[in-house]
Amino acid sequence: MNLTDDISEIFSKILKENIQSIAPLGGMTNSNFLITTNKKNKETSNQYVLRMPGNNSNSMINRHWEKENQIITSNFGLNIPTVYFDENSGIKITKFLKDAETLKPNTIKNHIENISKELYKLHTSDVKFKNNFDPFIKLKEYLNLIKKENLYIFENDLKKALNIFNELKELLFDINQSKYGKNLFLRPTHGDLVAENILFDNGRIYIIDWEYSGLNDPMWDIASLFLENNFTKEDEKRFFDSYAIDKQDKQKIEIFKNIQDILWTYWTFAKLNDNNKEEYLKYAKMRLERALKYSI
Repeated sequence: MNLTDDISEIFSKILKENIQSIAPLGGMTNSNFLITTNKKNKETSNQYVLRMPGNNSNSMINRHWEKENQIITSNFGLNIPTVYFDENSGIKITKFLKDAETLKPNTIKNHIENISKELYKLHTSDVKFKNNFDPFIKLKEYLNLIKKENLYIFENDLKKALNIFNELKELLFDINQSKYGKNLFLRPTHGDLVAENILFDNGRIYIIDWEYSGLNDPMWDIASLFLENNFTKEDEKRFFDSYAIDKQDKQKIEIFKNIQDILWTYWTFAKLNDNNKEEYLKYAKMRLERALKYSI
């Protein structure tokens, strides 16, 4: 794709705006750009964030459900409005909040209570996601996308991780059977709470990038938040002061931390190619080593 020509056409024909500048914003799995435009025949400018899907992303993400959940969570007040979304290409354009702070692992700790309250509102809401995010099905999907020759890297450790994954699955099901009488407890979830997916603007929390959203156990979100942002036990306690849970849910969070490390290890191998090999292998090694140290 010729970025300048094709994206200019989208802005010109769909949004009726002309592009003034395109600046890269980075991203590990997708390429993001800050687009500055002006309305035709007007001097005022607007700014947007453009998301271009990365390698193999469209085979791993259901863009239809991502689009649906983007709209639902925007209407709910938790997400930035989406102005363009192409389900086939995965190209997404959202409004840019000029004064918003994109959180980082070292700044997210300043907003624990606000994030806790927003997640609780989402998890206990009547938000109607129509899709599930089932980590056990996702693992099978990722395994089917991995090139067999790449599985020889860390082969023995990957086999150990699969055994742990299955043990944790059974333990989770046991907890849910005792608590709910079913294997899974499903609520609307975001699924990927890295700090960069959380914005703070004028006293409000926004959560963006709903690629891994769907009905899932709400403890999945909490485990993701804790794991991806290196929460200490003290940080976790602060979170629970605004989001009260019981002993079984806390056990599920620890289970999900380990399941996520294993799932995202295999996700990394599914996206592995010659262009990103060094970076992705380093990432996979980190998550795999941590997963093999698990204890419940």
